[in-house]
Amino acid sequence: MNKSPQSRQFWRIFGPILGYWGIQAAAQIAVAIIIVALNAGDIARVIAGASEENLMEKMAELSIQMMEFLMEHQSLAAAFVALCTLPMAAFFFIKDKKAEKAVQVSVRQSVPTFRYIWIFIFGAAFCLGMNVIITMSGLATRDTSYIASSAALYSEGMLVMLICQGLIVPIAEELMFRGVLFKRCREQMSFWNAAFSVSLFFALVHNTLTQLAYTLVLGLFLAYFYEKYDSLKAPILLHITVNIISIVITKSGVLMWLCSDFMRMGVCVIGCAFVGAVMFVRIQKNLLM
Repeated sequence: MNKSPQSRQFWRIFGPILGYWGIQAAAQIAVAIIIVALNAGDIARVIAGASEENLMEKMAELSIQMMEFLMEHQSLAAAFVALCTLPMAAFFFIKDKKAEKAVQVSVRQSVPTFRYIWIFIFGAAFCLGMNVIITMSGLATRDTSYIASSAALYSEGMLVMLICQGLIVPIAEELMFRGVLFKRCREQMSFWNAAFSVSLFFALVHNTLTQLAYTLVLGLFLAYFYEKYDSLKAPILLHITVNIISIVITKSGVLMWLCSDFMRMGVCVIGCAFVGAVMFVRIQKNLLM
């Protein structure tokens, strides 16, 4: 018996979500297996050398060491998980594009490449301003899980972070969240309902309360620029810009310098708000031309 239209619509959205979660879980298990394999020699030595009385204690110590190893290489692990989800997201994205062409969905004229510079400037202002606002609000200092995850995340070298968190993760996430999920939600919902639903899911994927607030706002802008530019290049550029600027200002100490003085923080927030607003208005004007 054929599925009802409501059932098809449900699985058109939740099918990719379940697949995404499943692949993520499998990839994380694979990461754990790789870490155990890399420490197989140490595990064997602990088992061979420990007595029955202290075997559990020694294994617990080794487990902590392996967890610390994972935290130290969090960017590599995140990039590996993102790469695992990429084929599925690409499959659905390409499938949807082919379906649009088959039904002859009208395609808007592409936006000239030089107009994407406004997204880059907006993203830089958004990232810097939001990071300072989070510090001023005290969210970052009160959220212990955020402090721990940030310390682990930024423990790797800048080059590794720029490749993994600055390029691989944003591309994979945008292909899935905006290219597939938002696009499919947009078929059935108004823009704001679709944008908020997908942005909330996007935020919940990030574990801490502080990251949830940040990524929820970011997700709304990512959906908005995708809608306006009608191209996945727009949210990918914004996401890459935000991640790279965040890595650079944190690793270079610029963020710490800004947040060490209340006057500097105030000037930074006002300046970023002004630049972001100007870029946002310019984007609107350029796309209406």
